[in-house]
Parts: sequence; C-alpha cells; structure tokens
Amino acid sequence: MLKTLALTFFLGLGFVNIAYADPLPIATAQMCDTEPGKVISMVQDKYGEQPFLSGNTVVQNLRGGWMKGEILMFIHPDKQTFSIVITDPVTGLECLWLAGDDVQPVYR
Repeated sequence: MLKTLALTFFLGLGFVNIAYADPLPIATAQMCDTEPGKVISMVQDKYGEQPFLSGNTVVQNLRGGWMKGEILMFIHPDKQTFSIVITDPVTGLECLWLAGDDVQPVYR
C-alpha cells in the first residue's frame, strides 16, 4: 500500500513538471492537393460531411514562416465527424489539416 502511494506521488510529480514545461512544437503531416476542390470534394463525398463554418487563419510552417489561409470546417451531424480544410488563396493548395470524431456542441 505504501509503495503504491509513494509511486503515485512520484508519478504525479512527473506530470506536474510536464504540465509546466515549455510547450513543444507539434509537427503534423497533412494530405494536400493542388487540384482545386479535390480535398473538399473528398471530405464531402467520402465522409458525407457538410460545410459548417469558414474563416481566415494564419498557420506556421515547419520552417517557421507564416501563411495566411482560408479555413473550412465540415461536419457530419449524425456520425459526429469533422474535418478542417485549409486553402492557400494564392496557390489554391488545399490541405486536410485536421479530422476527427465525437464532435458535439458545447453547453455552458
């Protein structure tokens, strides 16, 4: 019992240190295409998601540069899935930036 309590305490200290550490950059890979509408069509046709919101964003690339883009969020209200597509308005490059499930409204 005492060993378990001590182990839990020391593990907890480790989590506290992690929680207050400097944030680490997260590098992710996105599926992108230069053909206009191809990524958006895939999200709508393959996953049945519909446009939910749009806006402008700024994202940082792995080299540290910043890129302005247009963001579209798609959802499937019955399956509770979502996808976020970012488009570069200059080149037309579309990237599936983020996708997931169990999306639901926030009630506060």
